[in-house]
Amino acid sequence: MKKIIIVITLLLVVTILLLIKFNNEDNECYSISGGSFGIIYNTNGGESLELSSVCIACPPNSYSTLPVPTKEGYTFDGWYYDKEFTKKVDGDSTLNVEPNPILEKGTCITGYNNVTIYAKWK
Repeated sequence: MKKIIIVITLLLVVTILLLIKFNNEDNECYSISGGSFGIIYNTNGGESLELSSVCIACPPNSYSTLPVPTKEGYTFDGWYYDKEFTKKVDGDSTLNVEPNPILEKGTCITGYNNVTIYAKWK
């Protein structure tokens, strides 16, 4: 009888350990370390600009200067992340544009969405 209890106990322990192992594998996170995203320029009535592609984790010299659009009768006053012009892009390089990561399981970066920035005019 004692042998049966020991065998059943061991089987239960092994089963619990296997359940814990498989449950933890479902929660593992495999983030990418590079990638790229596009910058969409909303010029708010200014000249049209083509999408820029930004490489994540590339050398600094691979980034370019953000374009300065023109609009007749107006002076360009910077790029912003929102239509209300409350959050300005800090700097004049594509390196300064904050990427918009695609997240899985809350923290795993699996890619990047395009980022739209908006021209402000004076």
